[in-house]
Amino acid sequence: MFWTILSVCIILFAPAGIIFLTKKVKFFAVIGAVALCYALGIILGVCGLPFDKELTMSVSEVTIPVAIPLILFSLNLNSAKRMAKKSLLSFALVCVSVTVVVTAAFFISDPYVEEAAGITAMLSGLYTGGTPNLNAIGLALGVDSEILQMANTSDLIVGGFYFLFLLTFAKPVYSFILDRKNKNQESQCQNCENQELSQYAQEYTLTKLKGKKEFFRLVGVILLAVGCLGVSAGVAFLFTNSLDVTIVMLGVTAFGIGFSFLKPVRETKGTFQTGHYLILMFSLALSMSIDLSTLVSSILPVLIIVACVQTATIVVHVVLCKIFKIDSKTALITSTAGVYGPAFIPPVAETLKDNSLLVPGLICGILGYAIGNFLGIGLGSLFLLF
Repeated sequence: MFWTILSVCIILFAPAGIIFLTKKVKFFAVIGAVALCYALGIILGVCGLPFDKELTMSVSEVTIPVAIPLILFSLNLNSAKRMAKKSLLSFALVCVSVTVVVTAAFFISDPYVEEAAGITAMLSGLYTGGTPNLNAIGLALGVDSEILQMANTSDLIVGGFYFLFLLTFAKPVYSFILDRKNKNQESQCQNCENQELSQYAQEYTLTKLKGKKEFFRLVGVILLAVGCLGVSAGVAFLFTNSLDVTIVMLGVTAFGIGFSFLKPVRETKGTFQTGHYLILMFSLALSMSIDLSTLVSSILPVLIIVACVQTATIVVHVVLCKIFKIDSKTALITSTAGVYGPAFIPPVAETLKDNSLLVPGLICGILGYAIGNFLGIGLGSLFLLF
């Protein structure tokens, strides 16, 4: 009982401490809260403490389908329509790149790697919206929990190297490739209507709720997200006589997008932050349940697939940006949105010294959350037919 209670307390409250560290220490801010939660979970697991691993897996399975609609509730598609066409085109090219590379990766790896369909499908969601998509797709397709842990760990390793590249050498490399004909070319993202979109960007900064009204409004929207999960589960039972996780994940994603059109839901403060906190809880709970000895002995094939897919996706995207004459800054910020989601947009925009990139990057990252689940589950279901 003691270890069960301790497990619950760690999962509930440790992410808050990690968020505090990212606000106070720049080094931790660069690493990111998701990576820190995952690392903390691994460290706790290595210590050999007898945590309730069945509980931690249960927590990880519940938090993601509630987090997805909460994140998507803040999606403003009208703002996306007003965004610079080059930014939307560049993000569309990210999605095309991912689809092409992941499909090729599946057919190449399928004869040699178990669950190649699930792994590559998860990566299609990962590189169009970040870690939440990877885990949602893995749960939807019934991917083995060990494979899911390997994919997360591989993403942590490979994604860390790419993020380091983004903060150091990416700007001159991308500029050399994409801006050579016009060295004075300005970022196409500056065409965004930043004044109209500034409020949208503020939705993704931590804000304190003012008064009971805002608090109860947020509670109501959280209950709405739980209701979306309940209805999706009910639909799954109605059509399949079982809790089909694929239907559940598609349902909560669709509900999240649908309710985002309701202004009272979309403009409720704290929905994105609450969803993000649930993702931190998921990352911590998942990594706490890892059997490190099993993970280390069998992670290499998954690590190779993740490294190859991420590298190939980035290269194909750069080639397509060259063909469609996308400038380097737009290409970089939309690539960041695809690989990491919204959380890593601010540090990359700061590195590029262009605040006008912030809003388009945030919008593309949230669009990726919506697109990635449908893309990944669709591709995964298709791959399973082969």
